[in-house]
Amino acid sequence: MLQNKENNTVDRLRKLVFFYKIIAFTLALFIILGVMLNLRSWLSEYTNDLGLEFFNSRPPYRKEIIDIIKPLRYSYMSMLMRTDIRMYVDFDDKKWHIYNLHRFDGQGNIMLEEGRCGICHELAAYTYMKIMPILKDEYKVSFLRVSESSFFPSTSWSHIVLCISKDTNLLPGPLTNTYLLDPSLHAYDDFNKFDNYFFHERLDMISLVSDRTRDEVWPIPGGIPIFIHNNYLLKLRIDESYGMLNKDNFTFALIATRRNKYAGRIILAFRRKDGKDILIENSMLGEKILGKKDYGNFKKRLEEFHGQIVESQEKHM
Repeated sequence: MLQNKENNTVDRLRKLVFFYKIIAFTLALFIILGVMLNLRSWLSEYTNDLGLEFFNSRPPYRKEIIDIIKPLRYSYMSMLMRTDIRMYVDFDDKKWHIYNLHRFDGQGNIMLEEGRCGICHELAAYTYMKIMPILKDEYKVSFLRVSESSFFPSTSWSHIVLCISKDTNLLPGPLTNTYLLDPSLHAYDDFNKFDNYFFHERLDMISLVSDRTRDEVWPIPGGIPIFIHNNYLLKLRIDESYGMLNKDNFTFALIATRRNKYAGRIILAFRRKDGKDILIENSMLGEKILGKKDYGNFKKRLEEFHGQIVESQEKHM
């Protein structure tokens, strides 16, 4: 009899302990949730006070816009293979001209090579024309000239992206309802998240949209980014040769720069000294990035462009 009473007492104590454990666990859960909510609120206020943003903004029409930029490719390779494109360098004015580079459809919209290839300003112009009917009058769309840490760190080259915003005061400062769209690198998100971009200026429009310019002009010495592939950015450059830059002394080169690096490596260079050419080549690197066949074809095309530059100087004399 005494044994049964003891067993009943132990059972009641066990049930009571279990009950208090449930209460303690429930209270602890509510306390943790309360702390997390207060912490989130505090972080939001604190980051806003610092000029930052507590990220919770989803880009508008995300699926539709991602579907537009996903097939795009940062490439001038197929475009530069067209036989109607010609190069000319004015060494007196220090200008590098490429003629017939851009093409437009009957409505004046930029036509991408193979329907998807171009570099930043072509891709931005194409995307602009595609997203405007989607966004309508809900958002303001403008162009931004930026530097980007992985491929475009230099301020001397203008990488072009798009800004989609309901905020009329786009730069500087923390922004709400504002989104960055980079068709070249397939990026589209809240503007404040892009800490790998440095913003130089806002452009309401670019000439590819407003003027439909077919030709391009770049300063020399300088380079033109033409292709992103296998974590490399390829550039065409015209530079000095042995400290001189004129019709008899210049370097026309294909340079490869690895992602997140500053210094580039020569793949192919035509170095002209006193009217005579010296060929420099790293075919292993060229074939690694482009493949053997494509590198061979592009090398022949660069030889033609170099010939055009030299020939145009002789006619200019």
